[in-house]
Amino acid sequence: MKKILAINDQQDNLTTIKALLKNHLPDCKVLTALSGKEGLEIAEKEQPDTILLDIVMPNLDGFEVCKKLKEDESTKHIPVVMLTAIKTDSESRVRGLETGADAFLHKPIDPPELSAQIKVMLRIKAAEDKLRAEKELLDKKVEERTKELKESKERFQVALKNSPIVVWNQDKDFCYTWIHNPHPGFKPEEIIGKTDKELLPTDDAERLVKIKRNVLKNNVGTREEVQTTINGEPFYYDLTVEPLKDSSSAVIGITCASIDITERKRALEKLHKSEDRLSKVMIAVNEGMWDWNLRTNEVYFDPRYYKMSGYGVDQFPHSLEEFQKRVHPGDIENVMANAEKHLKGEIERFDVEFRFARSDGSWMWILGRGVIVERDDDGNPIRFIGTHTDINKRKQAEAELAKHRDHLEEIVKERTKELEEKNEKLKQFNKLFVDREFRIKELKDKVKEFEGKKLGEGE
Repeated sequence: MKKILAINDQQDNLTTIKALLKNHLPDCKVLTALSGKEGLEIAEKEQPDTILLDIVMPNLDGFEVCKKLKEDESTKHIPVVMLTAIKTDSESRVRGLETGADAFLHKPIDPPELSAQIKVMLRIKAAEDKLRAEKELLDKKVEERTKELKESKERFQVALKNSPIVVWNQDKDFCYTWIHNPHPGFKPEEIIGKTDKELLPTDDAERLVKIKRNVLKNNVGTREEVQTTINGEPFYYDLTVEPLKDSSSAVIGITCASIDITERKRALEKLHKSEDRLSKVMIAVNEGMWDWNLRTNEVYFDPRYYKMSGYGVDQFPHSLEEFQKRVHPGDIENVMANAEKHLKGEIERFDVEFRFARSDGSWMWILGRGVIVERDDDGNPIRFIGTHTDINKRKQAEAELAKHRDHLEEIVKERTKELEEKNEKLKQFNKLFVDREFRIKELKDKVKEFEGKKLGEGE
């Protein structure tokens, strides 16, 4: 609800004004004050939308009250309509406008004119309130943005100060105008005012100038890997070149940034040599490497697989599902169970033998080995790498050995059976021999007994 404050030292006048306002502006709340001092207090506390101010009042007249209202930051935005029956001359009007009054009304008050004037003041107040709110919001956003920019600038300056990145500007003649953190071997004062041709070997400088000239010509930035020579040693850096523009977007030169990648290049060279040696070793031992992305379920197989299995590059599977289709049905369950145990940490590494279908439909034996090499922040495995070794010849040798062993076991069984049969016969023969000896001994004993009887009879 809109609020209107009427300030007048006569209670009858206030009663009349209040009645008029209630009749013509029923949606407004009317506040009253019997003195300039009271009016100032109510205005500061209630923040009315319009003030009807009588000029002629004791102690503080309308001019003084209006001046104080407009000087106070909390009330200066409230529209003031001055009411007077005496001071209607132009001098009084000028004085009222100079103190900040927004309009004048003469007594006796014409109700329609009062209503119309107040409605105008309310619209002005509403518009000013909206503008003020938008300004405050804008000021707040500007303040926040300024703070962000300041913090960002401070972070950038700290990062730049501690960064290995070299940053510099050059004019259209490729003369250095500013540089931060120059490369080892150079000082800023040795670079500013000079060109690449004055600082670098001729061939290196010409390559750089060509890159920068194309940026100026096409007004498009570029990023290049550049090699130069410093103190007789090869030096590599990642160079970014962008057009440098003034406030009117006119190109005035170039701005550049570079980072030393010499150690990375040397490390890559060592890695390439190491990979080359590893590749040769893998060929020698007939192994293929694989790299399983557990997030996407994609599997990378190195070129050794193509030779091992007979597939072309476009024919070989590059997903776990496609690879599983080529594993022997009798082995797939064991392969996946072994992998699952390693992923769960139940076994130290993936280690399993299985059969894999070659491109010609034949089966080859593979020894698969692998380990988890990368996990996410929660400890879940996300990368699984390993090798597959062609053990087909070993399996064939094992099969031949098993066949030979079976043959030997068969021969041993046959020989054992023969020996058992001969042993049985020997036992039977031995029994007969023992029985014969026993009968001979009995016969001898009987002969001796008979001979003894004969001798007794002869006596």
